[in-house]
Amino acid sequence: MSSASVVIAAKMSETLENYAVSDVDHRDDALHAHSSSGGAPKENVYSESEFWKSVLKSPDEWSDRIVTLPMGAVVSEWVARVPGLYYKKGSDALRKARKADIEYENDGWVHLSPLGKSRKVIGGIGTLKFPPDKEGYRMVSLTMSTNASSGIPALVHPDVWKHHKMKTGLNIGVTKATWRSMPSEWSTRFASTRNIPKACLFIDHPDHVHSDGNESPVRFHPFSIMKYEKDGTENYDFVFANIDSHKPGSRNNVSIFLGEYKYFEGRHGEYLIEPDISNPLIGDGDIVCQSPQELREKMSGSKAYLDLILHRIQDVTYNDQTLDEIKKVMDQHLKEKTIQRYGTNMGLNPATWYIQGATLATNNAQLLDRCVERNLVASLVDEILEEYPTLFKM
Repeated sequence: MSSASVVIAAKMSETLENYAVSDVDHRDDALHAHSSSGGAPKENVYSESEFWKSVLKSPDEWSDRIVTLPMGAVVSEWVARVPGLYYKKGSDALRKARKADIEYENDGWVHLSPLGKSRKVIGGIGTLKFPPDKEGYRMVSLTMSTNASSGIPALVHPDVWKHHKMKTGLNIGVTKATWRSMPSEWSTRFASTRNIPKACLFIDHPDHVHSDGNESPVRFHPFSIMKYEKDGTENYDFVFANIDSHKPGSRNNVSIFLGEYKYFEGRHGEYLIEPDISNPLIGDGDIVCQSPQELREKMSGSKAYLDLILHRIQDVTYNDQTLDEIKKVMDQHLKEKTIQRYGTNMGLNPATWYIQGATLATNNAQLLDRCVERNLVASLVDEILEEYPTLFKM
């Protein structure tokens, strides 16, 4: 098992936990009832890159701030799986293509290996599409770079959507929207998303949006997690497709690609989650869970399916060899205060693992053993990666 597998398993666990809550706040009445505050600071946003850099640096300062966007912001009904992850430190390096990751090229398509696709998804590529909620509110992304994976999420009032005949590709400008924190957070078990605010622009009146009626192509990236066989062993990797909204038949091409990709190179794969919750891309027989709600509620025997999947990924990945590799990284690069902080971040009582006066190597072993018992190895790896992103080679 490679270092890359250690990283992928950690990020996969984070992805599954955050997928399971990705739709929760869309239905929150408190978020819908929020009205823009007239006294809040105002920010003119011309680039999602600068926007996210500022938000990630000082998320609390952005709470309830009024935001304007120039004409030319493009609507996408596809939203980044964790908006802002695209701009986190180290993400750009993971997205860079490597020749070794190319399986083959065909008719303008570059087919990456599962490892190559996993690197890009970990680096912020990957989008989901949600249906309108029971009141007609829609979660979309707005992008000035025509890339939905890097866009700014926005919750749009049904009157705004209907009045402006909004759809993917429409060019708009926004004169008033409020950056509104959602009631819940991304999973706090994982360092990589712990400090990314779960928030969105709230657009609640047709007069706050204007459009010239023009449309622009926008790229989106439906993604999933694939369980598959390789060399007689069970593996898990991310999969995504790179789609241009204006290309004819793009949706059908995604479905065909996903159907073929899971069998390519004899993989015999199965997808775990559906990227288009509003109108599934993946057939019933090829997928485990078709929505975040199903992943939250689906049971197998007496256990939640999410817990079973997370346990299975850990069992497959974190064997004696990989645990030894993690322990080696900890012994060579971490300090006593560092592992104490990691334990606290993961909610572990120091009395359950930390031995006063023991060697660092002993306490590293104690912490790792406790993480194995509590199914927290993925969280520990994510803690290390957040602070030392190059210790495990991808």
